[in-house]
Amino acid sequence: FPSHDTILDKATFCRNLGIDPKEAGFLRLESDFPVENRRIFFTPVGKMGMKNIQDTMPKMLKKILEIMNKHPDEKGIIHCKSYKIQKAIIEFISKTTHKHRLLAHGSGNGERDMVIDTHNNSSEPTILLSPSMTEGLDLRDDLSRWQIICKVTYPFLGDDFIRYRLNKDPKWYQWMTALVMVQATGRSIRSREDYARTYVLDSDFGFFLHKCDNILPQWWKDSIVYEED
Repeated sequence: FPSHDTILDKATFCRNLGIDPKEAGFLRLESDFPVENRRIFFTPVGKMGMKNIQDTMPKMLKKILEIMNKHPDEKGIIHCKSYKIQKAIIEFISKTTHKHRLLAHGSGNGERDMVIDTHNNSSEPTILLSPSMTEGLDLRDDLSRWQIICKVTYPFLGDDFIRYRLNKDPKWYQWMTALVMVQATGRSIRSREDYARTYVLDSDFGFFLHKCDNILPQWWKDSIVYEED
């Protein structure tokens, strides 16, 4: 997706960089990527917040397997948000015929880059499984024809710095979430001719869309399709 929308909200962007908004220009352009090539399918299976994740996880795992079955011969990526979710997916999928497709990594130095290289060079329909590939990743063309977002990418409130920023500027928290969501959905659609399906499974995506409606670009919202489970 075009990088010019990584700003999203001029006021919050300027405020957090100490820039006077009156001294800054902001130009938002529409995407020239065909909307049919970048559909985001919102298929809610349940809330993935801390209070609900245990109840939601079994339904999410079944939906992930269903999506894998739809794309048996295509590479993809699953944005799992945390290593806890990553572990649950590995354990569940290891009992299926898709177990050989998964490429996961830990937090060790170089592990992320290693699985990306393996994925890019493999002739098999491999699937990247990562909590940290929402940005800085070019899965062009057949490197990814589908992707799953397991959980809305809210910054982790267990981090003291994140809590401090939230208390200091509540709009920053929503802005950061929106930035990462837009970036994540763009990992698999890299040109006008490229195409991929994105599946968002967290029911809180609906609340996120409402909360961030005024800063999310219209071209991005136009790509969303609601699907009943």
